Amino acid sequence: MSRLASNSALAHSGYQGPITFESFSSRVVSPLLSNTLCVWRDLWDDSEETAKQAKNFIDLQWDAAHQFTP
Repeated sequence: MSRLASNSALAHSGYQGPITFESFSSRVVSPLLSNTLCVWRDLWDDSEETAKQAKNFIDLQWDAAHQFTP
């Protein structure tokens, strides 16, 4: 199932709970957890910009999900 189809199913079911984005960077995660998660490099260094981009991505996906008809 595509991301759009699964998001659409969630949207059309009336879901109103949280939708989250998890992003790990070795810059902010402890070395032990970085190794456990296999995060070997800094994927980002500006957490505020990453959060803004993630919010924009989620909003665009959620809007598209509401318009999608399987």
